Amino acid sequence: MHPKSLLTPLFACLDPRLRFPIINQNDSVVKLHKKLGISCSSLPEQFDVLIQQIGQRGIEDALRLDVSSSDLADQLRPDGRKSPLTSNPPFRPLNIKGEDDVNILLKQRNAKSSRLHNKMTNSLRKQCIESAIKVSQQRYDALISNYDKDRDLLIEAKSSTDRPSLRLAVGQLLDYRRALPRRAVTDLAVLLPKKPEEDALAYLSDIGIYTLWFTDTKLTKIEGTVVHRLIPEAGPELACPVSGGSKF
Repeated sequence: MHPKSLLTPLFACLDPRLRFPIINQNDSVVKLHKKLGISCSSLPEQFDVLIQQIGQRGIEDALRLDVSSSDLADQLRPDGRKSPLTSNPPFRPLNIKGEDDVNILLKQRNAKSSRLHNKMTNSLRKQCIESAIKVSQQRYDALISNYDKDRDLLIEAKSSTDRPSLRLAVGQLLDYRRALPRRAVTDLAVLLPKKPEEDALAYLSDIGIYTLWFTDTKLTKIEGTVVHRLIPEAGPELACPVSGGSKF
């Protein structure tokens, strides 16, 4: 038996996030590798490609990826892209609430919201620097390197906790992560000016995105659903919804 066929199932079971792909010689796995064009790739290359399948098309973790390998391969073209639909789905008009989302977001594009957004990101960056945490800012708001051992954390700040803002943040995070060289080991988080409602927290948790928020009006204290060390004198750390023991 090839070492990777023995070790990768073990690592998958030991990974608390269940994100370590199982790479063995089962027929379904071989079939998926062929469709993805990674049959002859190195183990790290296979790992990088397979982990990108998690979080897509109902594949929530590495174990689901393993049992669904054959079905997933059937959905892919020979070039690894998703196969087109064989027939058009029934026409369903968009709900009018979609326009409400747009209107709410347009109202937020004002000077007050921009100032709050900048104050939030500046406070986050200041606290990271004071705690000797490496943080970078480009078109995204913040990228914290190695916040949890070898994992990074990509953060998008929003000046409002309403659902349209959260939806926009999710789309931005997914888009920004695609361009990162370490996207396979990059977690996602939304930074908010205050703690959102429970249904908003559940929404972000369900799709594997952490939530951070300020607990004071001066934007100096941060808590959230990812364990952190931004402020040494902060209160008890909160547990993570999708991984255990993460810190930054």
